Amino acid sequence: MAKRKKARKSGSTGLSRREPTPAELVQQALELASRHPADALAILREEATWLVDEGHDAEALHLFDEALSAARASAGRETELDLDAGRETELEIGADRMFALERVGRGEEAYREALRIRAAHPRSTATWEMLAEFLEGREEYEKSAAWFTAGLSHFLGSTALDEKVVEAARDRPGGFAIDSLITGRHRVRRRLGVPHDEVDDLAHQVHKNSLYNVLIGDAEDLDLLHDPRRQDLLDPDRERTEDEEREYARILGEQSERLGREVAARRGALSQPRMTTVLYWPPDQFAALCARRPALAGAYHDTDAERSREVEKALRDLSDQGALHLGVSLGDADDFDHWLDEQHADPSDGETRARYGDDLAARGPALPWPPARNLPCWCASERKYKKCHGAPGAV
Repeated sequence: MAKRKKARKSGSTGLSRREPTPAELVQQALELASRHPADALAILREEATWLVDEGHDAEALHLFDEALSAARASAGRETELDLDAGRETELEIGADRMFALERVGRGEEAYREALRIRAAHPRSTATWEMLAEFLEGREEYEKSAAWFTAGLSHFLGSTALDEKVVEAARDRPGGFAIDSLITGRHRVRRRLGVPHDEVDDLAHQVHKNSLYNVLIGDAEDLDLLHDPRRQDLLDPDRERTEDEEREYARILGEQSERLGREVAARRGALSQPRMTTVLYWPPDQFAALCARRPALAGAYHDTDAERSREVEKALRDLSDQGALHLGVSLGDADDFDHWLDEQHADPSDGETRARYGDDLAARGPALPWPPARNLPCWCASERKYKKCHGAPGAV
């Protein structure tokens, strides 16, 4: 969901447009969900997630409750093949609700929700990651480490862990967050000060070989990254001494340099014409495209939420088929017009639009996919990818 723009004063009338209150946004979401029952679950989850990001946890909790009810109601209408997916969606929503309960001061209820989800034995690594991070946030580190381990055991069984197993697990349904389970477990065990085991050693390799570190060719040592003192020092709410402020500034400087190297590396990757992309029209460009070529409106879904979900699904399908160097090409109505003139191509042909996306990638303006889970989503929602289109239930 694109981030809402702040109200702007009108120079001609001197009036200002009032932004809806969080309570009004909740009511609007409920009304929209009632008008579009097939999309109700997605509408409620997206609006609830946006409210969380804006700090309106109480209102978000209301929508998470409604989303849970919608998920449970739909479970009775699903076929046997859909039941597992519906069950996992219900557990994912429950995990989101768990965090919201914690933030509004209903900690005991949040903990009961965590136990309920844990007892249901989730099949999604992302849900296990949320459960373990919930306990980590409560500083229950031993239990958090145990739940990280339980998530790995539930997903992989008794299989001995190595890089090949992890690579295969990523492509399995629910395996999207397998890397985060392994490195999260390392982070909590580092906090506990326990000796490394084989899974901790594997965490170093997973971290070193992540897309982010491969791009910049400079993996920061995971033990240093997860050093408890460093983690505490980077806490934005911490009151730091002068010496700690200097150390804090040094670490931020190093992170800025690494980010610069990542940007340069991504630009280099973007210039590779071999990148396989899926074309996405940002909302303003889609409106411009349809204004100039109304016939094309019928070739796409009605809403940006639907169009962006279709892009994410296409990319995941390509990844499942073994495609490498995937990305998102951002369509531009003006550029598309110029390109069509040069190519003498038919814009109504889907292949033509796909070729335009490939040409964009060859010229540079494309986004590598998938982003790192904690980086902003490719859709410009300003939410982290793992909480936006990277969420297990996003498609």
